[in-house]
Order: sequence, then C-alpha cells, then structure tokens
Amino acid sequence: MATDPTTTVIHLPRDCSWTDSNDPTWPTPDDPDQILTYTNTTRTLVCCPTSAIPTIERGSPHFMTSTVRTEASPGAIATTLEAIEAHWHPTQSCYYGVRHGQVQAYGRGPDQFYETLIDPVDEEFLPSPSTERQLNPYHVGSCCWPTEFGWAILEASRSDYSDESTFNLKVCLLSLGPLIRPGPVETVFETLGESLPQVQTMWPLRKLIIKGDRQTLDRIEPVTEATFGTPGEFHQLRCHGTNPLYGTRAEDLPTPPTTLKVHVYRPLSKVSTLMYNPEPDGPDRECELGSLMLVDPPLQNTLFVTGTLRRAT
Repeated sequence: MATDPTTTVIHLPRDCSWTDSNDPTWPTPDDPDQILTYTNTTRTLVCCPTSAIPTIERGSPHFMTSTVRTEASPGAIATTLEAIEAHWHPTQSCYYGVRHGQVQAYGRGPDQFYETLIDPVDEEFLPSPSTERQLNPYHVGSCCWPTEFGWAILEASRSDYSDESTFNLKVCLLSLGPLIRPGPVETVFETLGESLPQVQTMWPLRKLIIKGDRQTLDRIEPVTEATFGTPGEFHQLRCHGTNPLYGTRAEDLPTPPTTLKVHVYRPLSKVSTLMYNPEPDGPDRECELGSLMLVDPPLQNTLFVTGTLRRAT
C-alpha cells in the first residue's frame, strides 16, 4: 500500500495511437443506456467528469477514509445505494463502470449502476477467441458518487465460480478531513449490519496526469442524452472515443510513470475506449486529446479517470 502522495505529469509522443489491427470492433449494445468497451485489466475504470473526480486542491495531499468490507446480496446493495442518496446527500450524479470478463460498461446513475451490476453485459460481446488470461475477479462494479460528506465509493465483485446471489462489497467514504457529523455516515453502514470504523485511515493522493501533444483520436462518437443525461439537460462525458494509450507500454513513453506504473498506468493502457468531455463546439468536429487525469482510490479493483478533448488544430 502506498504511503506517500504522488502526482506525476507526462506528455505523450505524437506516435501514440490506437493501431492494433487484431483488436475487435467496438461492441454495440442493444441497450441505449450502455456504453461498452473492451478491457484486459482486473481494474474497473470509472469515467468521471472533471468536477466529480476525487481531488485535493488545498491542504495535506491525503484523504481520510472510512471503509467497510462485507458480503452482500443484490438487495442489500440496492438498499445501500438508497441510503447513500438519503443520508449522504449527493451533490452530483453517480458515475460507474461495470466489468464482466473482458467487456466493461460505462454509465451514470445509481439505478442504472445497480441494474448493470446484477444483469451484466452479455458475453456475446467478448472477443473470440480470447488470448488473454482469465481475469479474477471476473465481475466488478464500481461507482463514484460525490456527496455532502465526500466521495462515496462502492465496489462489488465476484469470481466466475461464485454464487451470483452474493457479492464481495466494499463501501468507502473518501473525505477531505475528519468526520464532523458521523451519524449520517454510520446510518449507511448500518444498512449492511456494520458499524462506522473506529479509526479513519489516511490515503495519499495518487494522481497521474497525461497531456496530449496533438493526439487525434482514431474514432469518436457523441453520446446521446438518454445515456448520460436526461433530455434537455446538459450532460457531461458527451463523447465515447478511442484510448490513445491502449496497448502502449509505460516503457515506451518519454518519462515512464514509475511510481504509478502498475496500479494506475497499466490498467489504463489495457482499456480500448474512454468517455470524454469535449469543448463546447465538439464532438462533431475532429478532436484531439487534451488530457487524462487518473486517481487511484483505496480499493483494489477500481480506478477513476477523467478525459478532456479539444478541437484539432
């Protein structure tokens, strides 16, 4: 476990691109609420808008964490999500990623997160034949939900041979300081039959920022309002596009992110596409990568990422 905060900034060379001809085409779901991607990492990537990703602007570069770990049924997970909404007072939307084998869904909203978690992507979208090792855990769903008390993080996982009625569940509150009002926080944990941890632990800010140098995405598509926003409402993460780091080893970058290589960069390089925030006049214009910011939370199978696009020059 890391003990020191780390923020690393790297700049991409111009020859970084999504060029592997052996990769399958993008999976296309029947459900318009789903954005799918291929992945070969055990971590689930949660794409968040810049305003929702866990950050520390001032003070000590450490989060305070309160975490419970337990086994939970789907019903208990639904109740926990309802309790977070009722007692932690979310300030923004819930963003999630659900990985089932080598296919991951991106999405928004606690209800859609729950439905995707218990009814994962059909395996018809899996590459065939697979040349990668079996991912374990086989099924992981994670969400990031900014609240009045900090960032609520829920990670549910199970192996392919596990009982589908039970998940290994972790519920974590990531806050910027000690809890002043622990009552509402404990209420959520009590829905799982757990108590508020007696001791809050510190988690260092572990952040990797990747800046593009005229990296034009090979493919980009606008995301409908039905997927990441309600009709008539401005929604963020309005683009689904290729990941220019897909298949690029850290060793091939001009400044390898050594301290974040295994836990942050490597999972990013194994996911074929990402969700992005474009400039106001995108995404119907040619776009290039602005930046990627990745934050490593205190959970083994989750990684947060926010990506921005700019108009190609």
